[in-house]
Amino acid sequence: MLVTDEGTQCLYKRNRTGRGMKIMYVGCGYFGGAAHEVGHSLWLDHTHNRHDRDKHLDVNDKSIEQEYYRLSHKLPGVSLQVYKEQYKKLTTSENKNYDIPYDYGSIMHYGSSGPNPTMTPKDRKYHKTMGSPLISFTDLAMVNKHHNCEDSCRGKPTECANRGFPNPNNCDICVCPSGYGGDRCEDKPDKCGKVLNATEKWQTVAREIYNKKVHGDYFKCTNWIKGPKGTKIEVQILEVSRASEWYPQGCVIAGIELKTNADQRLTGYRFCSEDDVKTELKSESNLVPFITYSMHTTNWLKVKLRYRYGRSFSLDCELLQM
Repeated sequence: MLVTDEGTQCLYKRNRTGRGMKIMYVGCGYFGGAAHEVGHSLWLDHTHNRHDRDKHLDVNDKSIEQEYYRLSHKLPGVSLQVYKEQYKKLTTSENKNYDIPYDYGSIMHYGSSGPNPTMTPKDRKYHKTMGSPLISFTDLAMVNKHHNCEDSCRGKPTECANRGFPNPNNCDICVCPSGYGGDRCEDKPDKCGKVLNATEKWQTVAREIYNKKVHGDYFKCTNWIKGPKGTKIEVQILEVSRASEWYPQGCVIAGIELKTNADQRLTGYRFCSEDDVKTELKSESNLVPFITYSMHTTNWLKVKLRYRYGRSFSLDCELLQM
């Protein structure tokens, strides 16, 4: 593979037959863009090109054309046809996903914003999760499957909790979904964050999120909101504020992630702007990983949540609150 800094484009040229020179342009100049292109070099397709994407996403062809003409001055040599291919749905013969579910937070998923978005998630709360700057657990799982890395650990007794998988470089430990750690993915990740024990009464938690170490690299911290077994967690966003105006799509600068998903392999809902206030989430279990992250030492993000547990949250109550 040839890596070049010529031009301003952030793209990777790949021949689907696998033949010929692979060229990666790194004009994007940031980790998420480069990681996305490396993903292509490892034969990852765009997530929004998956053959099953229509179950998860609405794609607006007219908005794609409008976006192209708005950005075409930054895309020398890229035709409208080539640009639209970035959003083309693949066939089942072209796209193999190894039973790994659709993940809005994949590094291979484009973001979408503005009054006429190119893509709209079926679950609208995932809007800012798209365009993620971080490599997701499902990205790692997809590479592991595609390149048969899992063969290294076949026959080994390692069992991983929360749908993790044995690390092909050391089969005695697991690769864990975000929000989980330890050798078997049963623990909260070390070093940063707390276990927040929920009660039946509302409690609040506030966080000021900024990079405490190195400007430009992500600093992550994981909290667990936990209730007794057999309960579910309700979370509401009360406040969000930013040190300065920055583009919130993809929550690239900083954000929070709340993993209320039934399938903990998937990236959770991400939030990072004032319009996320009053968002309500209800979990599928008694544990919600609450992840904060930031790449800047100065562009902080402040959030305030409240949380509680319940035995169940009835549909009637939800409808009354809408």
